Amino acid sequence: LVTSVGMTSAVSSSSSGASMAPASSAPAHTPVPSPSPMPTTSMPMMPAPSVGPTPTPASPAAVMPECLRSIAAQLGESLTAANFNEAFQQVLSLTELEGVVYMCRTCEPSAAAPELSQLVLLSLLSQLNTYMQEGKMMPGTPESSAVLSWIAEGAEAVDPSDQQFSAAARSILDGLNQTLRDTLTSVPGHADYNAVRRSAMAVHLALRAL
Repeated sequence: LVTSVGMTSAVSSSSSGASMAPASSAPAHTPVPSPSPMPTTSMPMMPAPSVGPTPTPASPAAVMPECLRSIAAQLGESLTAANFNEAFQQVLSLTELEGVVYMCRTCEPSAAAPELSQLVLLSLLSQLNTYMQEGKMMPGTPESSAVLSWIAEGAEAVDPSDQQFSAAARSILDGLNQTLRDTLTSVPGHADYNAVRRSAMAVHLALRAL
């Protein structure tokens, strides 16, 4: 009986010892670090090229015609001294339309027209009217642009108070007015339409002032 009790005690003691022993734990899982993001390099923004208006090519310089070679020296002196009245008088006396157009291209009308005497100015307008009437003015050319600018500026420079030339001024401006109106109506889509219209308006106002 003692022996069985001892065995029983030994067995229970062994069982309780086994239950008191700590259970073996599984090894802890070590987390794998996630790769750090690659640094992104921002490319600098290049400014867009500015797009401006297409420059208008400059008109070629006027070449002195052969008809003015004989007075080239005197003409050069007058223009250098800004003596526009004398310069135009020299050219108009030759009655060469090619030379007159050359002068219109060479001299800025807004600066030169007010400097002309009424006699020289009206003579110039008369010859420009002849130039247009003879069909020598080619639309869209530097020559046509210069001629029309001079007609507009010249008409504005006519002095309505100068009684000495009032009759001549009315006759010349009447002729120019008709020529310009004919140009607007007979040539649809004229390349110089706006310039012709401006010149016609200037001539019309000059006539009304007389």
